[in-house]
Amino acid sequence: MQVLIKKFSLIHDDIEYKAGEVAELPDDVGERLIIAAPNEFAEVPKAVTKTATKSNIKSKKKTEPEEEEALPPINPKDTIKK
Repeated sequence: MQVLIKKFSLIHDDIEYKAGEVAELPDDVGERLIIAAPNEFAEVPKAVTKTATKSNIKSKKKTEPEEEEALPPINPKDTIKK
C-alpha cells in the first residue's frame, strides 16, 4: 500500500519519509496509520499508484547525511559602496 505523508515525517525500516512524499508500506501498517491519524496520512489511490514512477517517489535513509550547498565566500570590503 502506498501512503502519502501529509504532515510531519515518518520513519519506517530506517527510511525517513518527509511531508509530501509517498511511502510503500505493508497493507496492515498503512491502514493502521490512516485510521490512527487521518489528518497526517492518506492512501494513494490505485490509479495514481499505477502511474507513479520511482523518480517521483523519494525516500532517504535516516543515516545518510544530506549534502548542503555552500554559499561562495564573500569579501566584506567588496560589499561596501564607496
